[in-house]
Amino acid sequence: MPYVFANFTLYRWDSTPDILYNGSFGLENIPNQPQESAGILELTFWSNYTDFLSDVKSKSFMIDVTSPEIKDEQPENGTNLVSEGDVSISAIIDEKYGSNSGVNLSSITFEVDNTPVNFNIEQVTDTKIKIDTLLLNPEEGIHTVNITATDIAGNPRTEFVWSFNFSIEEFSFSINSPIDGSNYNKKKVFFNVTANREVDIQYNDTKGNFKNLCTSCFSFIGDKTFSEGFHNVTIRAVENGNVLASGNVHFLVDTKKPKIISVSPEEGIFIEGTTFEIKYNELFLNKIELNWKSNSSNEYNLVELNSCESGINKVCSTQLDLSGFSGEQVQYFFNVSDFITSTMSDNVSI
Repeated sequence: MPYVFANFTLYRWDSTPDILYNGSFGLENIPNQPQESAGILELTFWSNYTDFLSDVKSKSFMIDVTSPEIKDEQPENGTNLVSEGDVSISAIIDEKYGSNSGVNLSSITFEVDNTPVNFNIEQVTDTKIKIDTLLLNPEEGIHTVNITATDIAGNPRTEFVWSFNFSIEEFSFSINSPIDGSNYNKKKVFFNVTANREVDIQYNDTKGNFKNLCTSCFSFIGDKTFSEGFHNVTIRAVENGNVLASGNVHFLVDTKKPKIISVSPEEGIFIEGTTFEIKYNELFLNKIELNWKSNSSNEYNLVELNSCESGINKVCSTQLDLSGFSGEQVQYFFNVSDFITSTMSDNVSI
């Protein structure tokens, strides 16, 4: 403080009114009192003599009169936390005037259930630091966290205590749709996938790259488009890069009905025993059936053709011995089926 021989000496903080100097002084007259005031303050002082005014002098002081604030705790105070694994615990220590003094890092204490724990320190901004720890395999029940810290300026120690309730729930993951082994007659396939906590839900198709159905979600309900054909789809739940659960579903997308191009023998042909033949288009053939009967019968006989192939302009046939029906009229038709629909030919009389 000024050392003077004068009639009187005056000083002021920043823009405060002039204050008469009577001896040592503190921060009692700064513009705003704690806990609001701090920062860089300028002290201006001078002396009045009988015949003249001394030079005006000033000095700047870095002031910190506030204790650190501990906030933004995770898990939040009073939380009912349901998890199946370790629990991350963290808080922010906010030293409002950190540029003037800052948090005394060596002063920080971090306890969980009255037991000191190791913790990490991360500088978030000039005035804020984050401290966190990982509570491994916690027991079910209420857990109490106690964090304290001081700043370099020596303001009173800050203490922050909070608690949360922890319970264990095994992770569950359900693929409700598509249903394994299903067949779809349209390219849009309905998905209904659920989890009991937020995860990334992903899928791939026949060993392709995984794509997100949704991120940080409990479920995905909606359509995805697939090409014609058989699909082997893997659906999985991912958390922090770790696959928690997965499942496979197989399904067929076939939007086209079988097409019959031609059949033989033709209408009105006289035969004793012959080859019955069909030409067709079907990429995903299930079966081809020949249905036939004589006029003397009320019921059709059914013959399933063997070794018929899927494809375009395919031909398949079977042999029938009709020698026992000499002189009778015989009726027949073919039925071509994929795994969803079927197409029947016209009834032919021979």
